[in-house]
Amino acid sequence: MKIENKKQFNKILVTAGGAVLLLFTVGFTYAYFADNTPEDAAENDPGQTTATDAEPSGSQSAKERIFEEGNNSNDKPNKPSDGDTEKESVTVGISYADVFEGQLDVRAFTPDVVEGNGTCTATVSKQGYESVIKTVEAFIDASSTICNPIYIPVSDLAPGTWTVNVSFSSPTHEGSSGPVEVEV
Repeated sequence: MKIENKKQFNKILVTAGGAVLLLFTVGFTYAYFADNTPEDAAENDPGQTTATDAEPSGSQSAKERIFEEGNNSNDKPNKPSDGDTEKESVTVGISYADVFEGQLDVRAFTPDVVEGNGTCTATVSKQGYESVIKTVEAFIDASSTICNPIYIPVSDLAPGTWTVNVSFSSPTHEGSSGPVEVEV
């Protein structure tokens, strides 16, 4: 097939490019919806914006890993009996802890419980130094309870390796993440 003029060639090129773009869009749309269950759809709703939209990459995989570890464990949370006032134990995961833009940035969550009336407390400690403690409110995510981001200025911390531990507490639940080391 011989193309007579440049206008005809450009028209064919634009039409072919549009068709390829349309095929890619349809393919990716199908792949997205085929991989998402109805439960995932609520979590991935672009109309919902929360503080987790600003989470550093990798935090969702940390959530999934902590959730899997909690579900595969034989240590199920202790539920209080009717007359008991003890709180139910929950898993706390740290999805991110590192220095970013002059602050120690800590992100944490509890995959075992979905409630918005708790607090998260980060305790940052280093041997020979006074611990730095910061408490923030927690909020409900689609499938977990998320701690608002915890920011500690690096000017409050001496250079070196610090240990970060995040605890969660609500009227009915409590738990702790265990230590995570961060280089300041």
